[in-house]
Amino acid sequence: MDNNRQVEIGMDPQDASSHKETDHFFGDVSVWINSEGARLHASLSLDEVIRSQRKVVSKIHLTQQLRRLINKYGNIRLQDSHSSPPFWQLLSLLNLDDIHFLSIGLWKEKYCEGTGVMANCTLHFLEGRVTVWPYWTLYKTSAEVLGTLVAPLRANNLIERTVKQTDASRMTDSSDENRQNNDFLKYLRGY
Repeated sequence: MDNNRQVEIGMDPQDASSHKETDHFFGDVSVWINSEGARLHASLSLDEVIRSQRKVVSKIHLTQQLRRLINKYGNIRLQDSHSSPPFWQLLSLLNLDDIHFLSIGLWKEKYCEGTGVMANCTLHFLEGRVTVWPYWTLYKTSAEVLGTLVAPLRANNLIERTVKQTDASRMTDSSDENRQNNDFLKYLRGY
C-alpha cells in the first residue's frame, strides 16, 4: 500500500486511526494515519468550514486557509452526514480560480436493503485535494445529487473542469477512460 495515497473511495482502511488536533482557523481537525504512522488525510466538518465565514474573511482568504491546511496535513476531507449538503454554499465562499479541476468519485456501498451508488466531489488545488464527502446517494433519488452537486457545478461554470474519478488500475487503456469521462460529462452537461 502506498503510504502517501489518500483513500478516496469508500471507507477508511481498517488499519487507520485518527486523533484530534486544533487548528487556529477551522477548529477541530481529525488527522487520519495508517498503522505505519503515515498520514492519509485530515477530516473536518463541512459545516465548520462554512461557519468559518463568520470571521468575515474574503474568498481568497478562506481559500488560502484551506490550502494552508492541505500543506500541513496532506489531503483534506470535508465530512457531511446529509444527502443534501450545502455544497453550493461552500463553492460561493471559495476563490474558484484556485481550483484546477474537480472530480466526482462514485462507489458502491452496502446498506440494509441492498447495495447503492454513493458519490463525492474532490476539488484539486495545486497543493493537493479537498474532498467534499457527504452522503450523496444515487440509489435514493437522483434529484438530491443533481440539485446539490451538479446544479452548483453548473451555476459556477465548473462543469467544464469536472471529470469522473476513475481507478486507473481498472482501466485497460486511456481511450476507455477518456470515453467514460466524455460520457459522464455529457450526462452532467445535459442536466
